[in-house]
Amino acid sequence: MLFLDNNRITEAGAINVAECLKNKQDLRVFNIDNNHIGINGAAKVSEQLKNNYGLSKLYVDANVIGAEGCEKLAECMEMMDSLKKVCIENNDIGDKGAIALSKALEDNDTLLSLHLENNNISREGAYTLGEMISNKYKLSKLNLNLNPIGDEGFSRIARGI
Repeated sequence: MLFLDNNRITEAGAINVAECLKNKQDLRVFNIDNNHIGINGAAKVSEQLKNNYGLSKLYVDANVIGAEGCEKLAECMEMMDSLKKVCIENNDIGDKGAIALSKALEDNDTLLSLHLENNNISREGAYTLGEMISNKYKLSKLNLNLNPIGDEGFSRIARGI
């Protein structure tokens, strides 16, 4: 397990974190919440996490990664077949990030918990998330608080549940 939350880590620090993750295939929990790694930091960390097939919990809340950083994280998630919990709250990933996550997690059979609070996800992102969760029988927690998904978006999420 590696917990680096609330450490004022910036993009430059994320590059060092990525180096630390190199060849660490036995990492199960990675938490870098509440830092400032940005898009490029998310990309660097994601490059190294691609080699870690056993990761079960990923926490990247409040890191100003935006949609582009989320897309980079989604790329590495596609290869993780043991991922159970994903927290990417407060990152302004928008619909573009939600769509990338939906595609990346589509074939994941282990996902139990997905936290996407306060990410500016609207109806379009909610549609793809709703489709993705429709085959997630193990999913027991979905946090979409503080997103402008609206009635239509919620209707699609409800059908997925």
